[in-house]
Amino acid sequence: MGRATRRFTFRVGVVAATAFSGYLAFERYKLRASAVSPVASPLPPRPRSVHWDSLCRSSEEPYDVLVIGGGVLGLYAAVEAAQRGLRTALVERSDFAAGSSSTAEPLVPGAFPFIQRAIRQRDLLWVRQAIRQWRACTTWRNVAPECMSNDVRTLLPGLHTAELVELLTSSLIAALISPLYGPFQLSLPVTRGQVEASLPELKGVKGGVVTRDYDLDGMKAAIALARTAEELGVTLLHYAPLLSISETQDGPTHLKARVQNELQKNAYADVYTKSVINCTGSAVDKVRNTFEKNHLCETPFAFERHYATSHLVVPRSKVFSVAVEGEKMTLPFGANSLQVASTLFSFNAATVVPWKDDCYLIGPSVSPFVLPLEGKTSSNGTMHSANGYKAQKERILSILHSCGVEVDASAILSCLSHVVPVVKHPKEVKWAGEIYYNSYYIDQYRKTGEAEPQPEEKRRSTTPYGLYHLYGGTRVLARVMAQEVVDRLVTETPLLEGKQHRESRSQYLKLSCPEVLRTSAANVSPVDRLTALVRDTYVEHLDDVVFRRTSVGYTSPAQALEALPFLAEVLATEKQWSESRKRSEIKYCTSLLREVAVH
Repeated sequence: MGRATRRFTFRVGVVAATAFSGYLAFERYKLRASAVSPVASPLPPRPRSVHWDSLCRSSEEPYDVLVIGGGVLGLYAAVEAAQRGLRTALVERSDFAAGSSSTAEPLVPGAFPFIQRAIRQRDLLWVRQAIRQWRACTTWRNVAPECMSNDVRTLLPGLHTAELVELLTSSLIAALISPLYGPFQLSLPVTRGQVEASLPELKGVKGGVVTRDYDLDGMKAAIALARTAEELGVTLLHYAPLLSISETQDGPTHLKARVQNELQKNAYADVYTKSVINCTGSAVDKVRNTFEKNHLCETPFAFERHYATSHLVVPRSKVFSVAVEGEKMTLPFGANSLQVASTLFSFNAATVVPWKDDCYLIGPSVSPFVLPLEGKTSSNGTMHSANGYKAQKERILSILHSCGVEVDASAILSCLSHVVPVVKHPKEVKWAGEIYYNSYYIDQYRKTGEAEPQPEEKRRSTTPYGLYHLYGGTRVLARVMAQEVVDRLVTETPLLEGKQHRESRSQYLKLSCPEVLRTSAANVSPVDRLTALVRDTYVEHLDDVVFRRTSVGYTSPAQALEALPFLAEVLATEKQWSESRKRSEIKYCTSLLREVAVH
């Protein structure tokens, strides 16, 4: 190679490195926290009757978008659509975030597990997912710092040499990537002696790593999103189950959704809309089946079955190392979380995760579950136990014991569970693989045999309305999913062709978290805090406060049971309940407390 060639190669390399560095710097610049701004000055929630009246008048001016589902995903879809200039409504059959948004494990890993999977499966696609995860976590920290914390340190032991090498390599790569898409996240290597000092009974340990993870409070996030959506002009109503979806009688130009107001006797409304986004999580199939023409769809049902994932709630002081009974479990480098997921074990993982009110979530336990066809969802989301969750308790305690962790069984407080759906085989659902690789899939209503439109044909849909069903996903990816589905909606729905749309700015839209959720409970009197929760966080039932706005129903069920009359009295004053309504609320909440308690 001559001097001129070497010089040219060097210059090309410098230019390429400079361009790539500039690209990375620009990507990091787009994730800056200083660009985030609120939509407006915080406003108190509007009366429920205002939202209901707006739904009843939709025949005069149909909504552009109707979102079904009041979890984090559904609320973010409503925020995204409203921020883009679409007239938006949202209905939820129960309380906001009553399902997986508030009952699923709050731990949000960074890029580490995706890098580990890329190494284990030798598939670089997972690196792209790792980068997407970092971006999503950084965005949440920017727009909702009250909902996302970064103080979880998780110990991951390696039980054989190859596993330890995999952990160390993954942690190093994740640490190198982290400054490009967020704050620097250093995972610390742990020696064999340090792990054995904390967990002496964990057999065959070779070492491990302590990773930095996130904690996303789904309940806070949902309320912050609901407040933000309302400030953007969204009509939103919880405790308003969807009964049916149909085409309008004068032709298939709009969709008509039949909605019931549970808090008023014989109150129904026909909501007219140009498009529907179904964000109901494990109930997606159930909701899509309410559409009168769903049987003509290419994929009328995607779920094969459901199961319930359960965690037990236990005080942190009642979790010990097996060989050091009576002493609180202490992990190296200040780790406050433990996850054992070795290939040597027959179970997938054992976790000890910090939760609210100085408690741990321990588990998980997986049980078969049949999704109920009707009825109000209970506050614990899924499980109804007649024997105090004996099977779940025995299974979880046995798994943790094999990992060197001992739990005082008499101190276990309650069981927290959520529904997880299982998608059918790819032969029956051709896009099932998308959920595996991408963690979610957006399914558009399309008749059997109808070809999927190509990008240049996106505006030539066979139906003038849009009907979208969101499968899979996680809370941390809610904004990403919301942006993608609204992007598709505005380009694929003929009824929205003539409407002006703004570019998505949800990445820089600060969420309006109420002050009562940002203030420590220790700094406010109980009555003032309860009153603020009722007024500012969309409380309609007693169990909304006991199980979701606070976690006392899970972390102190006995104390919550004693406090029910006081709580009901405050709510009755604020909501102007009758004596019979107050008694029924206490009775129902009492049954829920006994239902979630572990005996």
